[in-house]
Amino acid sequence: MVSFIVSGEKADDVRIEGLLDGKPSVVASLSGFTSGTDYAFASPGDVGFTDFLFYKPGTTKLFYSELAEVPPDAYSFGLRQPFDLGQPIQRVVTIAAGSDKSFIVFGQGETAGLFQFHRGKSSQLIQALSATNSLFTCALGVPNGFIAFTAAAGSNYSSKYQIYLESSGKYVPGAFGTLPTLADNDNVTIPEIYSRSVAANSAQSEKEMKPYTNTIPGTQVTYSMVPIPSGEFVMGSPKNEAGRKDDESPQHKVKISPFWMGQYEVTWNEYELFMFPDEERRTRLTMVTTDATGDKLADAVTHPSRPYVEMSFGMGKDNFPAISMTQHGANKYCQWLSAKTGHFYRLPTEAEWEYAARAGTTTTYFFGDDKKQLGDYAWFEDNSDFKYQKIGKKKPNPWGLYDIYGNVVEWVLDQYDPNFYKECATKPVIEDPLRKATKPYPHSVRGGSWDDPPEACRSAARRGSDKAWKATDPQLPKSIWYLTDAQWVGFRIVRPLKVPPPEQMQKYWNSGVEKD
Repeated sequence: MVSFIVSGEKADDVRIEGLLDGKPSVVASLSGFTSGTDYAFASPGDVGFTDFLFYKPGTTKLFYSELAEVPPDAYSFGLRQPFDLGQPIQRVVTIAAGSDKSFIVFGQGETAGLFQFHRGKSSQLIQALSATNSLFTCALGVPNGFIAFTAAAGSNYSSKYQIYLESSGKYVPGAFGTLPTLADNDNVTIPEIYSRSVAANSAQSEKEMKPYTNTIPGTQVTYSMVPIPSGEFVMGSPKNEAGRKDDESPQHKVKISPFWMGQYEVTWNEYELFMFPDEERRTRLTMVTTDATGDKLADAVTHPSRPYVEMSFGMGKDNFPAISMTQHGANKYCQWLSAKTGHFYRLPTEAEWEYAARAGTTTTYFFGDDKKQLGDYAWFEDNSDFKYQKIGKKKPNPWGLYDIYGNVVEWVLDQYDPNFYKECATKPVIEDPLRKATKPYPHSVRGGSWDDPPEACRSAARRGSDKAWKATDPQLPKSIWYLTDAQWVGFRIVRPLKVPPPEQMQKYWNSGVEKD
């Protein structure tokens, strides 16, 4: 059997499925959990019973429920028993099979505790632990004890361990050390991602590029890519274009190499696989096939820290665009997806984005100059009902891209520089331009959003990110993953026909200015 969380727009459900004859079937479920709930489970030695502990990171309460086998071949959850532990819970880990002891990390990992829940009737703190110059992340059971793992503040992977062994009812610290890790060890992982990307690149020429839909290995989640042909276009806007700004001039000629582009903006269905790696690993267990090498490489990519708020802000998740990630978060998703699938993905450049949005046109919008028609193609301030909408519900542009205007503004690779076009215009034609980032702000976003007027959705319209996009983030330092105040920022991916060398891949996925 497998267990997993089914995320809803307002609440989460827990589902237990059997895989009889390879076909999943629901054998038990428990509903009504707060959105963002996680869980841990263990079989404490009683035949036919499994203990579940449900919690939402950042809250002080957890809920115990017992999954009991009801012969023949049926299962049922017992009543939920609440326990308030008095401190914000970050993570719950069952430390060993056949044990009812759980290792619970509090706060940001400053403290932890070993608890026993006595079949949901009472809770007992067996031992409290405090981290020194590090933060608790996880634990693992060993004979007669457990191993506690810690990480440096600001890191997203465990780097040290401490063994605790039972003695006279207490757990005494024993051996400790430093962990080897592949996380962000790009000199090891990126060359392998490069080799896989080259081997999987079946299209050797532009003529061989076709639209495709890919399933992310180990999941049932798909994404679609459309080919964007090479060519030249005039970037920027003429002085007589309504709504234009000075940063859109001077117009200049740009040559673009061929690439595939995401037909839709990246959705929560896709992004949460990267955002919640534990859930993604559980999903793999439900699949008949997956890609072990891709899984290993993808697991080695640094994942986001857990958000402290529900990141859709109540606007919906299933087939809605993912939002409020930093450019760093979007870049690392591209690295994770590349590792997972064996194809090289990255964010588009500003020039690639505008070229694809125009789709061979020279007018204000790809459909012409009349902004009154925008509602047929985009969600913006006049028709969005004050929130983002499901992808693909409006008409696409001539090259098959949906929501290229509106819904969410989209991250691109470039540093936002209002004077960059002046530099580009000094050459008769500039090929594949990119303003490389040298500072955390501002980075460019394109396309306008559900919260913007028509003028912000024009093909040539430019915008730069701002520190105010994470103004209410209470963390110190502020998160490098989330933008609490930019609920209209998302992204879409591109895949160039020519796979870049490993050192260039690394630069696309790591700007070097992620922290502000």
